[in-house]
Amino acid sequence: MIMEEKYILKCTRCLCGHWEMKITHIDTDGNLYCIRCAAYMKKVGGYDLIPFNAADFIYKFSKD
Repeated sequence: MIMEEKYILKCTRCLCGHWEMKITHIDTDGNLYCIRCAAYMKKVGGYDLIPFNAADFIYKFSKD
């Protein structure tokens, strides 16, 4: 059984999956964050978040 790529992408902070809430940011260590957690972390400050397009990532790695 092959697991779809969208089920692998999960937020590091709240552990919600990309199918539940969009993964929109990545930090310099490679941790992924959903839109809700990224907004909170930007509000708190001190985090270096980079925009991450999960749709492009899924498309790129789903091609065989």
